[in-house]
Amino acid sequence: MVKMTKKQVTFILLLVVWSLIAVGLLHGLIKPKWSLLFVIQPIDIVSDEEPWLDIRLPRHILPVHYDLTLFPDFYQPDRDYAPFYGNVSIFINITSKPTRYLVVHANELTIRETTVRMHQSSETTQDESVHVQRTFNFTLNQYWVVELDRDLQPQSAVWLDISFDGSMVGRWTGLYRTSYVDSRTQQTRFH
Repeated sequence: MVKMTKKQVTFILLLVVWSLIAVGLLHGLIKPKWSLLFVIQPIDIVSDEEPWLDIRLPRHILPVHYDLTLFPDFYQPDRDYAPFYGNVSIFINITSKPTRYLVVHANELTIRETTVRMHQSSETTQDESVHVQRTFNFTLNQYWVVELDRDLQPQSAVWLDISFDGSMVGRWTGLYRTSYVDSRTQQTRFH
């Protein structure tokens, strides 16, 4: 059994208290920048004027259908370069309130072109184009944001058309390329 003096017990308690304070201070100094966003502007308070700040997609902008075409290049001899390109048409219903913004996920993609068109209705014979005022990548939440020049009204539907490209190298999420060694030929194969 170890006997400690009152002075030793006091020293150990002070050391534990100071350690807890130091950990708290270090956490405050090195916490990620994005956590400040949620302290300043919690999810409940994110305005309709900046829907990309919310970590969840807006509930009144409802993607219903995706027409996706991908063109991966599996035949590049360069191991450090494996491009893909493609396009997607997303059918989106605007459900409960007007919006000027369309927000979709687009992690580590280079967006080449974005267009929006109203879905053909009984009054129109073809899809009407909607002017895109600006587009931008909000990397913090992995969003592609499309700002329109006018509000889309509830109960309307649009097609969001996006052309993009990216790389299948260097990550294990999304579309990626892997390799193996062929046991017969001992050559590295990519797929």
